[in-house]
Amino acid sequence: MRQIKTIAQITQEHLAKTAASIRDPAQFNLQSQAIMTRMQSRMMHDPAVVSFSNHYGKALDEALKLLPPTMWPAAIQSLLLQVLIEWEDVHEEFNSQLKVTPNA
Repeated sequence: MRQIKTIAQITQEHLAKTAASIRDPAQFNLQSQAIMTRMQSRMMHDPAVVSFSNHYGKALDEALKLLPPTMWPAAIQSLLLQVLIEWEDVHEEFNSQLKVTPNA
């Protein structure tokens, strides 16, 4: 029987992989190229991601202009959490439309 990992476990594995790649310049370059390729493909094929990233990119830019640099780490973390939560909400709303309900 296959063991199912929690989201926290998978997240820790991804973070560890990212941290390890930062210490290895060759691995970091390979990973960066792969991420750029994936990001460019996603941007070309998923206009919602483009809209979302543009909106929150501008929001972050405006927020950082108003805040002192000492507040930037908290502002960035807060905005990243907001992006994740809102994207989950969008995903959930979209998926709920796909559910078949009897007698609908």
